[in-house]
Amino acid sequence: MDQNDQLPATADVDTLRQRVLARMAARLAHDFNNDLTVIGGQAELAQRPEIGRVPERLEQILNVAGSARSRTRLVLELAHAELDTGQVIAANAVREDVDLLVTLLAGRDATVSLHAQDDLVAVDKVRLRWLVSALMLAGVSDADAAHVHLFLQLGSCPEGLDVELVAVTESQLPEWLASAVALSEPTGEPNIEDTETGWRARCVLPASAG
Repeated sequence: MDQNDQLPATADVDTLRQRVLARMAARLAHDFNNDLTVIGGQAELAQRPEIGRVPERLEQILNVAGSARSRTRLVLELAHAELDTGQVIAANAVREDVDLLVTLLAGRDATVSLHAQDDLVAVDKVRLRWLVSALMLAGVSDADAAHVHLFLQLGSCPEGLDVELVAVTESQLPEWLASAVALSEPTGEPNIEDTETGWRARCVLPASAG
């Protein structure tokens, strides 16, 4: 059983942070190894003008480095984030931010389908990140389970940003998920329930000015 499933029934910020950052660190190490392989290979080829396509190779190096920088920045921000900072993430950046989190936390342990509406609302950045992190962590919490399929949907509603995760898995719904979701202070009561094919969690984050 994966250590993520050993979270206490009532999860606090520090416990959740430790589990999230541990998983992200492992994923970053793997990704960096791949990134350095690409950068080294393209740099070596760029030193040989007779092969050609030097500008394209340099562009690929810059793209890989930029992606690595974005992932690293997100992990560093989460490591130092406090829930009461009041940072707002603009509506047009919500999809990209969530996509980075999904990439770092799901890894190869789950297939994740992310669907986001075009008209998302601005929300508190830190609370959104911790909510998505908790949902992703719950989705991949059982390393012994068969491959997991996660369906994450983001949409707008009158109350704010509607976040729903449907997990198609043989794993049980983690006991700690309800308290972890509550840390993000959603509007109203979160809907977390077992389904015939796994479990489902849905809640709404209040919209922020921004």
